[in-house]
Amino acid sequence: MSRRYGMMLAVLVLGIAIFVLGRSQPKAPVVRLAPPPVYRSAVERRLWNAMNHSLSTSDGEIYRIEPSPGHPARAIARLSESIGLLMVFALKAHDRRLFEQQIQVLNRAFVRHKLIAWEIVGDQQSTVDSTVDELRILQAMILAEREFPRVHLTTEIDRLAEGLKRHNAVGGWLLDSATAEVSHPKAAPVAVRYWNVSALDALAQIVPGYRRLAYQARLGLVHSQNRWGWYALTYNPIRHTYQFGGPRGLNMDDELITALHAQTAGIPVTAFVTTIRTLWLKHGIIPLAVSAEGRICEPGVSPAVYAMAVRLLLNAGQENIAQAVAQRLWAMQDAPHRAPGSGGFSAVPDGRLYSFTQLEVLLTLQEVPIGH
Repeated sequence: MSRRYGMMLAVLVLGIAIFVLGRSQPKAPVVRLAPPPVYRSAVERRLWNAMNHSLSTSDGEIYRIEPSPGHPARAIARLSESIGLLMVFALKAHDRRLFEQQIQVLNRAFVRHKLIAWEIVGDQQSTVDSTVDELRILQAMILAEREFPRVHLTTEIDRLAEGLKRHNAVGGWLLDSATAEVSHPKAAPVAVRYWNVSALDALAQIVPGYRRLAYQARLGLVHSQNRWGWYALTYNPIRHTYQFGGPRGLNMDDELITALHAQTAGIPVTAFVTTIRTLWLKHGIIPLAVSAEGRICEPGVSPAVYAMAVRLLLNAGQENIAQAVAQRLWAMQDAPHRAPGSGGFSAVPDGRLYSFTQLEVLLTLQEVPIGH
């Protein structure tokens, strides 16, 4: 009997020890966004903390919009757009850890039938992709092989580039989106802001079949401006016609995305830069929307618009105006003690954080690290 009681006592002691050790061991830290090796300014540090607090999931994904009681996290999309922008930021910041984290997010949650899903809501993966997001991601992957030692992505690049071409290419143009379930998509008007020509040029160097896609996108982008310098919203490849906005005019964020694509690809943006410079000097703002003739349709301001405008102006040699716009941008940052995790760049008028805005500001901080 003593032997039996001895064994029972040993088991009891072992159980208590495991329980105590389990309670005393510190919990593993939650893995959110891998922070950059160095914060270049206090603005960047506060912004990164706000993103981690309000927008990131426990495994490094980013919500499109800050969750709230009316918009719980499970109902909010995570976008392929955020992965691409974070990859670009990681390249600019020479941050291999963040880049590899986003590669893991991409492969774990977004890749589907050689396409990258546009969004995920809850556990539901979108059946369509977004060409502009895929091109940004593919270009970042190509650049990462040169930037980071022992990063080998050639197989993934080839697979995703082939899927994009197979499902989205029609008549020498890439559609805005497609689905793997439709084998022969029909041509449709395409968004001019989706023509990331530098990404297509990079793919044309390594993947068969992209040379024509790159050439036509470049030609289309060159001819997409009107005489005031504004870019068209869409192009109809069947009728060979451009459409310049609707009743609410041209959205400035679309215009700046298009202009940055052109500038990065070496396409002159002089006329567009002149119109932005004129708006700033005459009205003191870069508005949310303008007419095709340049009249202000929506006079509000957006941190994302200002962030992209700073990069465009700086790369165009307009340093004085770029610095003035940047100073206005830094002033839009939420006060650091407004609420837990504050320090992001909130949207007006709802006061919530959007991933696109935060990531565009982060990219600008890599080129203009002047916030304090």
